[in-house]
Amino acid sequence: MLKNVVDYMTYVFAPMVLPWSGGYLSAGTSSVVSAALPLLASSYQFCRVDAKTDDRFFLGFPSYFNVVAFYAIVFELGKGTLAAVLVVCSH
Repeated sequence: MLKNVVDYMTYVFAPMVLPWSGGYLSAGTSSVVSAALPLLASSYQFCRVDAKTDDRFFLGFPSYFNVVAFYAIVFELGKGTLAAVLVVCSH
Protein backbone atom coordinates (compact mmCIF):
# COMPACT_ATOMS: atom_id res chain seq x y z
CA MET A 1 0.00 0.00 0.00
CA LEU A 2 2.89 2.37 0.68
CA LYS A 3 3.95 2.04 -2.96
CA ASN A 4 0.49 3.17 -4.06
CA VAL A 5 0.69 6.23 -1.82
CA VAL A 6 4.17 7.11 -3.10
CA ASP A 7 3.05 6.57 -6.72
CA TYR A 8 0.02 8.79 -6.19
CA MET A 9 2.13 11.57 -4.71
CA THR A 10 4.76 11.26 -7.46
CA TYR A 11 2.61 10.70 -10.54
CA VAL A 12 -0.48 12.72 -9.65
CA PHE A 13 -0.32 15.10 -6.71
CA ALA A 14 3.06 16.76 -7.33
CA PRO A 15 2.47 17.15 -11.10
CA MET A 16 -0.88 18.86 -10.44
CA VAL A 17 0.65 21.25 -7.91
CA LEU A 18 3.13 22.46 -10.54
CA PRO A 19 0.65 23.79 -13.15
CA TRP A 20 -1.74 25.00 -10.46
CA SER A 21 0.85 26.99 -8.51
CA GLY A 22 2.86 27.99 -11.58
CA GLY A 23 0.01 29.88 -13.22
CA TYR A 24 -0.48 27.42 -16.08
CA LEU A 25 -4.17 27.11 -15.22
CA SER A 26 -6.63 29.97 -15.28
CA ALA A 27 -7.33 31.67 -11.97
CA GLY A 28 -10.30 31.05 -9.74
CA THR A 29 -12.63 28.15 -9.37
CA SER A 30 -11.85 26.70 -12.80
CA SER A 31 -8.21 26.33 -11.75
CA VAL A 32 -9.16 24.37 -8.66
CA VAL A 33 -11.56 22.17 -10.63
CA SER A 34 -9.00 21.55 -13.39
CA ALA A 35 -6.41 20.47 -10.83
CA ALA A 36 -8.88 18.49 -8.71
CA LEU A 37 -10.26 16.33 -11.53
CA PRO A 38 -7.02 14.39 -12.06
CA LEU A 39 -6.60 14.04 -8.29
CA LEU A 40 -10.06 12.56 -7.88
CA ALA A 41 -9.91 10.35 -10.99
CA SER A 42 -6.53 8.95 -10.02
CA SER A 43 -7.48 8.40 -6.38
CA TYR A 44 -10.46 6.35 -7.58
CA GLN A 45 -8.20 4.38 -9.92
CA PHE A 46 -5.63 3.71 -7.19
CA CYS A 47 -8.40 2.30 -4.96
CA ARG A 48 -9.60 -0.24 -7.52
CA VAL A 49 -8.55 -3.84 -6.99
CA ASP A 50 -8.58 -4.59 -10.73
CA ALA A 51 -6.56 -1.50 -11.74
CA LYS A 52 -3.33 -3.45 -12.26
CA THR A 53 -2.27 -6.44 -14.31
CA ASP A 54 -0.82 -9.56 -12.71
CA ASP A 55 2.68 -8.15 -13.14
CA ARG A 56 1.66 -4.94 -11.26
CA PHE A 57 1.35 -2.51 -14.19
CA PHE A 58 -1.57 -0.11 -14.43
CA LEU A 59 -4.33 -0.63 -16.97
CA GLY A 60 -5.36 2.39 -19.01
CA PHE A 61 -4.43 5.97 -18.10
CA PRO A 62 -4.86 6.10 -14.35
CA SER A 63 -2.03 8.19 -13.07
CA TYR A 64 0.48 9.47 -15.59
CA PHE A 65 -0.29 13.12 -15.04
CA ASN A 66 3.41 13.79 -14.58
CA VAL A 67 3.74 13.28 -18.35
CA VAL A 68 0.82 15.63 -19.01
CA ALA A 69 2.28 18.33 -16.76
CA PHE A 70 5.72 17.96 -18.36
CA TYR A 71 4.46 18.32 -21.92
CA ALA A 72 2.09 21.14 -20.98
CA ILE A 73 5.05 23.15 -19.77
CA VAL A 74 7.42 22.14 -22.58
CA PHE A 75 4.89 22.92 -25.33
CA GLU A 76 3.59 25.98 -23.44
CA LEU A 77 -0.05 24.96 -23.76
CA GLY A 78 -2.62 27.65 -23.23
CA LYS A 79 -4.66 27.65 -20.05
CA GLY A 80 -7.82 26.50 -21.80
CA THR A 81 -6.00 23.80 -23.74
CA LEU A 82 -4.36 22.45 -20.60
CA ALA A 83 -7.68 22.42 -18.77
CA ALA A 84 -9.25 20.51 -21.67
CA VAL A 85 -6.40 17.97 -21.71
CA LEU A 86 -6.76 17.44 -17.96
CA VAL A 87 -10.50 16.89 -18.29
CA VAL A 88 -10.08 14.42 -21.17
CA CYS A 89 -7.32 12.49 -19.37
CA SER A 90 -9.39 12.40 -16.19
CA HIS A 91 -12.31 10.76 -17.92
